[in-house]
Amino acid sequence: MSDCLLNSVCSFCGKTETITLYESEQKGQLIWGATYNCPHCLNIQEVDGFGIPPDYIRDYLIEKFGLWQVILKPHYSKKEVVSTLMKGLNLDFKLCLDSIKNTPIFVGTEFEATWLSKKLGGNNAKVEASCNVNYKKYSFIFSNYSRS
Repeated sequence: MSDCLLNSVCSFCGKTETITLYESEQKGQLIWGATYNCPHCLNIQEVDGFGIPPDYIRDYLIEKFGLWQVILKPHYSKKEVVSTLMKGLNLDFKLCLDSIKNTPIFVGTEFEATWLSKKLGGNNAKVEASCNVNYKKYSFIFSNYSRS
């Protein structure tokens, strides 16, 4: 699980509240959430979902933990990789085929990249920290994730 703490202004009382942003895995699926906690008026709010988190959460996690990438190893199994991308990230077949032509095939938070690499298997992919990848270049991929 990766999480990030930040401060914000409480929408109820106007004083400082704490926001905890996180990504985790539940029953093999990527999950995300944000908990808003105000110690002054005791207001607590939670938002969460499955898949890739909304940009406002994801951008903070990337800012704190860096941008990570998944790279396919030589001689990867095209069938396994495409199948995993389709099932794990709820992507359509054509998008999966297009994404494996890119290097890296995925950029995102450390948790997302590690989770995806494990799903792809050690023989197919590896995870690396990336300070030179243009995150916005890959945003077309992220917009196709299912956010339930």
